[in-house]
Amino acid sequence: MRRLLAAGCLLLCIAAACLCGALSTRAACDRLDDLVAACRAACEAGDLPRAAAAARALEADWDARKESLAVFVNHGVLDEIDAATALLEPYAAAKDAALYRGECKRLQTLLDRLRADASLRWHSLF
Repeated sequence: MRRLLAAGCLLLCIAAACLCGALSTRAACDRLDDLVAACRAACEAGDLPRAAAAARALEADWDARKESLAVFVNHGVLDEIDAATALLEPYAAAKDAALYRGECKRLQTLLDRLRADASLRWHSLF
């Protein structure tokens, strides 16, 4: 009976860790989506200095979150997001709106993929 109880406790701990990872990843993606939207809005308005400031805010927020996400998420995806956030400010500083918009779209796609990979679905459980 004790072994069954220990196995049940272990199962609950694993399920709680998975749920925590999914919720923290979703929260991070939601916040980063808002920041990417601010970057895109500044670029679409033609205000590249504001776009550069938004890119700095996005990169700072990402740098604060990526360490905690590394526990739950594939590091390859994190590296791709890291590279995309690092490119936004130089593109804005170079006044290259087309590359800036393209990198924002790429970053949005990466965040969507991260959110989908971390979501709890039946096919990811079995």
